[in-house]
Amino acid sequence: MTTGELTWQQFRTLDSIRSLNENQQIEHYHRYLVDLNDWISHQNKGPIPSNTSSGPELPADSILFNATAGGVYKYDPIIEISTLLSIPGTAVTYLDIGHTQTKLWLNASSKVDEWNITLNPFTAAVSRTIGTPHALGNGLGVVDNTTLLATNTQASPQTVVTLDITTNSATSTYKFDLEAGREVTGDILLTTTNKVIVLTTGTGAERYISQYSYPTGVLEVDEQINSTISNPSGVFIYDNKIQIINSNGDIYLIGKVAPYGINLVGSTGIAVSGVSQLPEYLTTNFT
Repeated sequence: MTTGELTWQQFRTLDSIRSLNENQQIEHYHRYLVDLNDWISHQNKGPIPSNTSSGPELPADSILFNATAGGVYKYDPIIEISTLLSIPGTAVTYLDIGHTQTKLWLNASSKVDEWNITLNPFTAAVSRTIGTPHALGNGLGVVDNTTLLATNTQASPQTVVTLDITTNSATSTYKFDLEAGREVTGDILLTTTNKVIVLTTGTGAERYISQYSYPTGVLEVDEQINSTISNPSGVFIYDNKIQIINSNGDIYLIGKVAPYGINLVGSTGIAVSGVSQLPEYLTTNFT
């Protein structure tokens, strides 16, 4: 992770920046300076405890993750800076995270905690706790402000479900089965192309990234990845590319077509439990 301030000339020569046009470079440099200032501020002071917290603007394409040790962070994949967000009540361990432009949720298996948020400026206020009708797996996806995507760990085989969270007691609706013997290990998401992408564990050390058609549940891709990525815990899409984070925070780019080549491309610098993006930015899938 880069923590020393880069000059404009140094920044524009970064591998991930040099290919952009000048306007894009300027936009990313501005965001870099904001993120760096946020990071330094949190290192010196830490978040202020409160039921309502606020901070700088959170760009709509931001990648959020919940850390294994607690806390929610914004990650900038261009400059590899992770910034702790000031969100009350998040300094505990959760399984996964999801958010929209006005809501943020954290999965605690037997319940889902909810916050009201704004992006510009970023604010977060405790909203409510939602009870679940069954234990949830590690993943949490977002359909809209009143519907989440999760798994039922009490079914055999485990199943993908939607959760209607209109009230404080969620209603679970069956969608389709996971493969026999599988369970979600870190993340589940629904793309704008109606694909569910999910990380699962099989027998022993087996780890998979899989893609299902939604809502039919037809399995389209089922790629074993543990020979390259140990303990995958999150998936996100950036610059039309699918990326996987492992529990140590290492980030890998995976190809969208067979043979699905995998390359290490970055790191959050922090152990990760789950990842979230606005649903409208989940715009691609495996082909």
